[in-house]
Amino acid sequence: MTDFASLLVPDRGQKAHLIHLVDKGSFEAWAKGRSPEDRALIEAHRFDGKTGFAFVLLPRGNGFEVVSAVKNAAELSPWCLAKLAESLPEGTYRLVSGEPGKAALGWLLAQHRFDAYRSKSDEAERGPRVLVTAEPAKIEETVRLAEATALVRDLVNTPAADLGPAEIEQAVRDQAARLGAKVQVTSGEALAEGYPLIAAVGAAATEERAPRLVELEWGDPSHPRTRARIADFGLPMGGVDLIDSLPYYDMVDVMRGAHAVITDSGGLQEETTALGVPCFTVRDNTERPITITEGTNQLVLDPSTLPGLVAAAQRSATVRRPEGWDGRAGERIIEALRTK
Repeated sequence: MTDFASLLVPDRGQKAHLIHLVDKGSFEAWAKGRSPEDRALIEAHRFDGKTGFAFVLLPRGNGFEVVSAVKNAAELSPWCLAKLAESLPEGTYRLVSGEPGKAALGWLLAQHRFDAYRSKSDEAERGPRVLVTAEPAKIEETVRLAEATALVRDLVNTPAADLGPAEIEQAVRDQAARLGAKVQVTSGEALAEGYPLIAAVGAAATEERAPRLVELEWGDPSHPRTRARIADFGLPMGGVDLIDSLPYYDMVDVMRGAHAVITDSGGLQEETTALGVPCFTVRDNTERPITITEGTNQLVLDPSTLPGLVAAAQRSATVRRPEGWDGRAGERIIEALRTK
């Protein structure tokens, strides 16, 4: 896998090519401060700061600087630097203003290549494009996100003929070995008895591609759990009842009868919308915005407001759900197959 950790490093004042990020609102003022030679080159490239991901190399003696257009130079998205990382020459780079932030992820992923089926090329591989950052505490998290994303991409890009249950199991085992995790595989009669639906889906498979349930367990079981930490700190729980983990259907049944749900989970936002139960998500963003625009979900930026929000929560007499969230997708699929 790509060595992402070598592509994002702490800024220790090392020599680096400078990257100027501009947008359509800041380009004109930025350009006025450039030398006549820079402005002439920028005009020759018809660079105006409006076309996303466009960039120009500005010569500086034996080196160069870079000016690149982004949508909002003050708030970078994960993909604002991806085109640069993919296109620039080998070398080390530094932003003139601000820090990469979320955009560091795109810088890393743009340099990942899925080459499992690539024939050997006579062309020399381009060297790494390294980005420096003054936020070293964020490097490890960004590298892990890049590694996880690249792993999933590689699996998705693997042809189905080469990615059966055995290969997926091996991919899980490889990660478990790297992380010191445990893997448990259920197959054969044990799968049919304990997980008949999974067994039924793969019943027609050959022996080499027989279905299986692969479970990965990571973490130290001796680490304190919620109950233990509450006891350690002597936290008063009032009327809060702590229960053990529940199987999925039991959890849904509990939510169905709830007055409201407080969560930081992405999945529960969907279940509560489908059930018509008010949901308060204690986060500043959601990967499921439809649960807000067409469902029962509400983001809560300030947890201190939760008591009032929960007290005022009411179920609507008419459940508000996104189109198609009625639990009848299977019926519609069968009907579509029958008619075609």
